[in-house]
Amino acid sequence: MTPDEAQRILADSELVPCAEVSLTDARRLVEAFLGADVPALVHREACAKVGCTPKFQVLVRPEDGPRSAALLQQGWLETVRREGLVPEGATSPF
Repeated sequence: MTPDEAQRILADSELVPCAEVSLTDARRLVEAFLGADVPALVHREACAKVGCTPKFQVLVRPEDGPRSAALLQQGWLETVRREGLVPEGATSPF
């Protein structure tokens, strides 16, 4: 899915945040979601406090929440395995 396709799909949809991360991570997540055909976009969350660092949210449709959660979990598990935090022969880090 391209960013333009995602914009068209999400234009008239209710959106919910599925992650609040740095801009770089938000862009990476959106790219991964689009690659899995989950329409998503980056949104800058307003901050009313003085000196507040910018926060960015990855927005998806509520019906895409379970797929988004599965993709986030898959990414986390891949990171844990890549870092060598899963004992050899284990199928889960838990």
